[in-house]
Amino acid sequence: MTAPLLKVDGLNAFYGRAQILFDVSLEVGRGEVVALMGRNGAGKSTTMKSIMGMMARREGTLHFNGADISALPPHRIARLGLGYVPEDRRVFTGLSVLENLDTGRQPARDGAPVWTPERLFRLFPNLGEMPRRLGGQMSGGEQQMLTVSRTLMGNPYLV
Repeated sequence: MTAPLLKVDGLNAFYGRAQILFDVSLEVGRGEVVALMGRNGAGKSTTMKSIMGMMARREGTLHFNGADISALPPHRIARLGLGYVPEDRRVFTGLSVLENLDTGRQPARDGAPVWTPERLFRLFPNLGEMPRRLGGQMSGGEQQMLTVSRTLMGNPYLV
């Protein structure tokens, strides 16, 4: 049996003094698709932000690809190959589609898919039709496609 790619045990998260997550545990295996579902306000986004190290206060243990990421900041977690797509899009409005993609570019990772602009343009043909369009001149849906694509340009093991 192989170790899970992501293992979360006893995750608690707080906004100020208010506890939002209570002992969340989950595992994601290599090649597995896992969906976290729930009503608005149930803690789905907080769970993802906590895993990525984006919460000021979190408790519990998190292991990704065999490494303990429990105390790492977001940029170090991302460098290990864990991708995150923010729900608020966060595109660089003054940069073109291609320039936005370049901001997410990381070297190929052993055992992870390799993403290129050409491959992403096949996945998202709308982006392929506007490689020089500025992020601020795109619709919300196009910006979301760009955000997903920029994350994939990091060649993550897991998104």
